[in-house]
Formats: sequence, C-alpha cells, structure tokens
Amino acid sequence: MHTHNLATALTAVTQCRYTPAAAAPTAPDTRTFLGYRRSDGRVGTRNELWVLCSVGCVAHTARRIAETGFERLRDRVDGVHALTHPFGCSQLGDDLAHTRQILAALAAHPNAGGAPILTEIPELFGAEHLLMARAADEAVSGTALAAAGATVLLFTTGRGTPFGFPTPTLKISTTSALAQAKPRWIDFDAGRLLKGARMDELAHELLALVIETASGRASCAERNGEREIAIWKTGVTL
Repeated sequence: MHTHNLATALTAVTQCRYTPAAAAPTAPDTRTFLGYRRSDGRVGTRNELWVLCSVGCVAHTARRIAETGFERLRDRVDGVHALTHPFGCSQLGDDLAHTRQILAALAAHPNAGGAPILTEIPELFGAEHLLMARAADEAVSGTALAAAGATVLLFTTGRGTPFGFPTPTLKISTTSALAQAKPRWIDFDAGRLLKGARMDELAHELLALVIETASGRASCAERNGEREIAIWKTGVTL
C-alpha cells in the first residue's frame, strides 16, 4: 500500500459539541388508567388466564383447554389464551434454561390472573429472575419484554405485520400509507409527523391511546386474535 498519493481533510483532533435547545417546562402528567392490582403490588392491564406448556407436544391440548375455559369463564375474565411454543422436549443447557425462564416469568405476569402449566412429566419451575438478552428477532424481543413484566407493548413497523404478543400490543406505523393500507393491523399512524403534524400533539395522542389500551381498550392484534410467543434459541435440539 502506498500513502504518498493519498490525502484527507481530517485533522488529528476533531472536537464536536451537541447543545440541544432547552425544553420548556411542562406540568406533571396526572392521567391514570384502570388496571388490576395484584397481591405483590404490580398492576396488570388485563385480567386473563394464560395456559402455558413446558413442552411443544402438549400445545394442542393447551389450545383445547383455553377454548373450553373461555366458554366457561367468558363473563369473569378478559380472556383465556394458550401461549404455545415448539420447544422443551430434548432441549439441553442454556436453551432449556431460557425456556424455563420465559415460562416462569410469563406465569408470574401481572396480566395473568392465573397460568396453569401443562407438561408430560413433572417439572419444577422456580421464580428465576429473568435477564433480557439482546435479540434482533421481533417475536423473541416482544416475548422477552412481556416476560420481563411489560403490560403494554409499543411496536413500530414500516411494512406492517399482524403479529401479537401475550400482552396488548399497539402497532405504530412509520408511514401514513401503511396505516391506510392496513387499518386492521395498525393502531396508530405516526407517519403524520412527516406531513406536518406536531410532535407534541402526536405524543399526547399516543399516550392517550396507551392509557385507553391499559384501561381495557382492545388493540388491533387482540381484536384479530393474534397472540404468540417465541423463545430465544442458541444451541441445537436433539
């Protein structure tokens, strides 16, 4: 490599300084939502029953139990849902530990008034503390956020997806064209910002939607029956 014919406008030392404009003081937001206080002090935004399974081979049974449970309890709970997955059987090491951590955290979620866990053989699930690992997959990330205790999720999307998670999921479109093309999937059109809408007005409107959703308003994913979980997998399954 030769350097005699190369040049740069950069100097050895470059100083950059960011000085944001001072934000105008705002009054504290005193809005509240209608929730469900649990015995440990946490507050849920739904009062549901989640039927979990420790192994994927009982997933169909979990769905049948959820369907029967909803028919019997529809007037007493917000919903009965089976949260199934294909893992558990033949998992080893960290992958098995991750599956157990996710299920234990979901079973203790404040949105679940009860969470029976189906299994083929007796298993012990402790209340392990769940540390969220960084994951690029949206399904895995959304599940991890719910397992960590999030009771409402905000999901930004540029192309649209019907996917939903265990907790109420608000789909926020980055373009108005997407919101207009898929109104059954999109809960909030943030693309209006690009057409001149004010940031503070949109933020106030979005927060109002979050509060309404936390108080019981169904999200598009809930109305469409979209509710899935995905568990992070790093190793092989035998």
